[in-house]
Amino acid sequence: MKAYKEGKGWCIRVRAAGVNRYLSGYPSAAAAEKAARDVLCAAENIGKPFGRGPEHTTVAAAMGMYGVERLPYLKGARQDAQRMNEYLRLASLECLVLVRKNSSNVEGKGRSQYFDVTKRPFDEKAPVVASLRAHRALQAASRPETLEQRTKIANMRFADVTRNHIQELVDAMQKDGFSRASIDLELAQIKRVFRWGLSHWNWHLPVRQPVWMLAFENEKNERERILTRSEWVRLCKAIDEYKPNPYFPAAVALLLETAMRTSEPLMHATWEDVDWEHSVLQLKRAKRGSRKVPLSPEALSILKHLKSVATDERILPMTYEALKAGWNRVRARAGVDDVQLHDLRHTAATRYAIEFSHDRHTLKVITGHRSDRQLDRYVNIKPEDVAAKMRKDGSRCDFSPAKLADALPSCLQPVLRAPDEAVSVREARRSTSCS
Repeated sequence: MKAYKEGKGWCIRVRAAGVNRYLSGYPSAAAAEKAARDVLCAAENIGKPFGRGPEHTTVAAAMGMYGVERLPYLKGARQDAQRMNEYLRLASLECLVLVRKNSSNVEGKGRSQYFDVTKRPFDEKAPVVASLRAHRALQAASRPETLEQRTKIANMRFADVTRNHIQELVDAMQKDGFSRASIDLELAQIKRVFRWGLSHWNWHLPVRQPVWMLAFENEKNERERILTRSEWVRLCKAIDEYKPNPYFPAAVALLLETAMRTSEPLMHATWEDVDWEHSVLQLKRAKRGSRKVPLSPEALSILKHLKSVATDERILPMTYEALKAGWNRVRARAGVDDVQLHDLRHTAATRYAIEFSHDRHTLKVITGHRSDRQLDRYVNIKPEDVAAKMRKDGSRCDFSPAKLADALPSCLQPVLRAPDEAVSVREARRSTSCS
């Protein structure tokens, strides 16, 4: 087993686990021979590598393989597929296509399958959806260094990626203005692919996980924005002017009242999950698995209103894209552009923390968090709230977290401000049509 010069680099041939391996592109004979010894050691310890191995598979190709094998069983697979398709397009490879399954049961495998995953051929001239054209153009124009580093990594051999390459990607993303949260999500995706290569494909190269000990600029990553009472009043007026989706007002109100994650009522909640007797919504497939959401009287009134006009097994038969589009429009009209949909969860968690005197056990039941540290990121008590409490004058501070009692969209006023028995099916239908 001896290395030899080929072009500008060094190569070596080795037979491991019954497979002839050709390793190339090393800067020296010593580096090539060390790589050969690593291959032999890995073959002895973990067996034959899957497919062509890490030396002959690009990072983008590995992402495509991972996507087909793993994404069908992940609830958040759409976001993962979007991130990996960025790399697949840069390597001119087939992109991942996800189709949600009606049933989550996979017969005989003992696990839930949420998507069917296929691939579509790469087409450089393929038309871009109108809603994405401006976004794609902005990416190409304002993030050139990130694009360069992604292209480099996408076309690299899996075995050749080191921490330095990933650090260059991080530096480029920070320079191009990506948030720390966006960078973390991309790094987590790359890390999962490399971990999968080692654990499921017997790919021991690179020897060390490349996504580790990375340096970041000092940046506060925690979001502390909550919706104030006056902002909620303005949003309700803007919601009254928003007509396209009759479910939108109820969806926003339900998120503000329950502190649920946006995906939970949209994707996972059906009418059979509502326990009317005990005022509980049973989510079978939430982010952290099954959990029960306690429902306030206001949340129950919203659900009763939706049930009276229901035509679907889902509680909120609308897409996240439709909800986000509506939110972006009403917040712009209300002049609160910096408030995101997810901030409704922060707002509700903070309000309940004040109402329940920071009882962590109660709050974790409401929000679904499992640790105090996770919960703490969502409870954003402001110094002004503490000062108001110190005064003990019962004043309602405008900057305190919003709640449904502060204001309501006009179509929900007869639902939440009239006795339950006074809300007839006809009135509920009329209130839905007004939105």
